[in-house]
Amino acid sequence: AGEPLREGMSILFRASLSFHPVYGLSLQIWEVEPAFTVGEMAMEKSQNIEKLRKEGVFDTNKTLAMPLLPKRIAVISVETSKGYSDFLNILREQAGDFSWWHFLFPSVLQGDKAAEGIISQLRIIRKVQQRFDLIAIIRGGGGDIGLNCYDDYHLAREIATSPLPVITGIGHATNETIAEMVAWSNKITPTDVAYTIVERYRNFEQRIENASRTLRSKTLNLLSFQNNKLSFLSGNIAKSPIYLISRQKSILDDITSSLL
Repeated sequence: AGEPLREGMSILFRASLSFHPVYGLSLQIWEVEPAFTVGEMAMEKSQNIEKLRKEGVFDTNKTLAMPLLPKRIAVISVETSKGYSDFLNILREQAGDFSWWHFLFPSVLQGDKAAEGIISQLRIIRKVQQRFDLIAIIRGGGGDIGLNCYDDYHLAREIATSPLPVITGIGHATNETIAEMVAWSNKITPTDVAYTIVERYRNFEQRIENASRTLRSKTLNLLSFQNNKLSFLSGNIAKSPIYLISRQKSILDDITSSLL
C-alpha cells in the first residue's frame, strides 16, 4: 500500500493464532491484502476532499495574490535534506542579482509525525505572516513511502486556509495528495519550486528591459519629431523678414509710381 503499518490503519490479512505455555498467545501473519488498505486510504482521501469542498476552503489558497517579487520565503523542510540544499542552491545561482531572504521552519516531512509537525510550523508562520511573502513546503529524496500524511484532513485544511500562498514540492510525481491539491501551486521537486520563484524574478526583469527599450525608442522618436519641427520653424523665421521687406518694398514702389 506504500505505507508502513501504523496505528489506525485498516488491513486485511490471513494469520494463525497459537498459544505457548511460556510466551502466551501469538499471532502470526502469513499474508496481507494491500488492495484492501489502498481502498480504505482512497476512501478516506475522497471523504477528506469532499469535506474541504463542503466547507468552502478547498480552493481558498489558490485565490490569494502572489506578490510580484516574492522575496521573503518561509521554508518548511529538513535542514539536512538534499531537497532543501538544492532549493537554496538554485536560488543563489539563478536569483543572485535579486534581494531575497528565507527562514527555515524545520519539520519531519514524512511518516506518522509529519502532519502534526507541518501543521505546527504553519501555525507559527501564521502568527508572523507579515514578515513573509510565501510558504514553500519542500521535501527531497526518498520515494512515495510515508506520504499518506499529506492526505491528512487537518494538514490540508491548514494549507488551504493559510493567509500566505503555499507552494509544495514534496518530491513525487504520482498520486497527487490533498495537500498538493489545495496549495496555491504544486511542483514535483524542490528545484521546481525554486525555479518557479526565479521565473517570477526573470519575468519582472524582462518587463523592465522591455519597458526601458520602449521608453528609449519613444523618446528618440519624439526628439526626432521635435527636431524636425524646430528646423521647419527656424526656416520660416529666417524667411519671413526677407519676404516682409520685399513685400513692403513692392508696395513702396507702387506708391512712388502713382505719385509720379
